[in-house]
Amino acid sequence: MRYVLLFLFIFLGTLVFGQSPPLPVEGSIVFERKENSAYFKKKWGTSNTGDQAPDFKSLFFELKFTGTKSVYMPVDSVIKQNGTGGLPGADNIVYTDIENNTTTCMRNVLGTYFLLEKPVAPIKWKLTGETRMIAGFECRRANAIILDSIYVVAFYTDNIVSNLGPETFAGLPGMILGVALPHQHVSWFAQTVNLRNVDETSIRPPVKGNKTTSSGFLTTVKSSLGPLDPYLNEYLYMYLL
Repeated sequence: MRYVLLFLFIFLGTLVFGQSPPLPVEGSIVFERKENSAYFKKKWGTSNTGDQAPDFKSLFFELKFTGTKSVYMPVDSVIKQNGTGGLPGADNIVYTDIENNTTTCMRNVLGTYFLLEKPVAPIKWKLTGETRMIAGFECRRANAIILDSIYVVAFYTDNIVSNLGPETFAGLPGMILGVALPHQHVSWFAQTVNLRNVDETSIRPPVKGNKTTSSGFLTTVKSSLGPLDPYLNEYLYMYLL
């Protein structure tokens, strides 16, 4: 009987004292969005992209999240090394509500702001066995195709209980801390992760801009970019993420 009681004591002690702390479900993450403009210099020539433009341009965005909701917005609107260069997406704001399957995006098309309300992007992720450390978290890799032809590589951590991520990327079994579009030469990777309580009132949809539908917005973007140099159409995906 003594041995039975000893076993139960050890077993119950393991359950009580060996439990892992609850995983975080809210906080803020600073992402660096990096773009390699050397690709466009080579493809279209320096007369279109600018001889003095840096090869790499970076912007920083903050993602605030509380489990099923998040807002993604610029930390500032100044790109390192010689300014913004008119990059689409430089001042994107994206509000996502996974529970209600809604996304509200603020987009700037050549100085005109639009509010695009749509369902959360239904990305069909394919999980892989590859892992990578990002901002101190072990992340797992997933691949997908978006917008019919754009190849996406994402890295998520299941140590943060959230299906969210930067821009409109979502739907993985953990927080997305890294995204790359290899053929578009652009990426988003977490630089710092601050797991803390977040004021839910700070996570709200953007309100600046003309409300529009997905089809109406696409028509506007194509008509606005159409008369411009052809290389700018390479950025079309940045308005549609």
